[in-house]
Amino acid sequence: MRAISLDVLAYLPAPLQSHLRVVLGGTRGHILTAVDQWDAFANELRRATSDVVIVDPCADGASRAAAVAALLDSHPAMPVVIYTPVSPLSFRAIAELGRYGAHHAVHQIVLHRYDDEPHRFLELIERQPGNALSVALLDRLAPALADLPPALTRAVERLVRQPTDFHDVGDLAATARITVRTAYRHLATAGFASPRALLVGARLLRAYAYARDPRQSLEAIAAKVGYSAPRMMAKHMREVIGCTPRAVRRQVRPGEFVDTLALWLCRVPEPPIPIAPPQVARFADGAPVWDSTVHPVGEPVSAIAAPAWNRTMRPLGDTGVTTSAPLATPIGTRRDISWPDHPPRPRLV
Repeated sequence: MRAISLDVLAYLPAPLQSHLRVVLGGTRGHILTAVDQWDAFANELRRATSDVVIVDPCADGASRAAAVAALLDSHPAMPVVIYTPVSPLSFRAIAELGRYGAHHAVHQIVLHRYDDEPHRFLELIERQPGNALSVALLDRLAPALADLPPALTRAVERLVRQPTDFHDVGDLAATARITVRTAYRHLATAGFASPRALLVGARLLRAYAYARDPRQSLEAIAAKVGYSAPRMMAKHMREVIGCTPRAVRRQVRPGEFVDTLALWLCRVPEPPIPIAPPQVARFADGAPVWDSTVHPVGEPVSAIAAPAWNRTMRPLGDTGVTTSAPLATPIGTRRDISWPDHPPRPRLV
């Protein structure tokens, strides 16, 4: 299984930033981008290259709850952890975030020196919505991804991890720095259904990750993952998984969802149909020898030779053949006996 590698963006005061480095320092692959200026944090967030955002709305000593809520609402699918010390100012900022509508922000709150034990904090960061599911899906698609050019492989991996950064196939091609036509050709050669299927599948995977949280409505989830209306998400869910989003939330397990989605995204080559070798009849005296000589009509043919059929057309009633086999005598009706070696058949007059 692929190791989970996350790009973490943090806007924290110095003590919290130092502890976060300790939390992430014991693992390989995680990249921490820590900024201490609000403008730098806003610019990094707009780039939308991070997997997780960890922010203290009071990092500079003043409450920036309104500005944080506006930024997060412009990136609704971005997983966010509020990491803040215990203080009246922090609690007021958290309450204000809820009033501004950044509902996903207040679901994950870590209090400094209370909830930030390193192992527990790291688990929280790594199990952000969609991270584990993205890794599982990329594992299933690994054989097909190996057949793509490296730039396109990285673009598909980013699409699976950050689906809201891609609005159409042009965005996927631009990320890989190739043309749309080239993207279609490479993906088809590798066995993927289509670039459009990848876009739909990445959105549905993130929607399923959010749907596992019962506090989030399906309407809000559809908006987060980039659907203009919930009915479009329901249509795609029925097309890919075979049931409605509500049924998926209640009945479909993560492993089943990933397996079904992977089969829909990438065609599995069918095994070749085994063809048995032709059976050759064996003879005691070796291979059969067929007599291909054309014998005159009436001349006896060897018992081991293939029958030589007489297909000469003659007038009706004139056999022109002397044979030991008795011919049927017409009774009342005329019969076509131009083929003397076949059983006689009646001819309608």
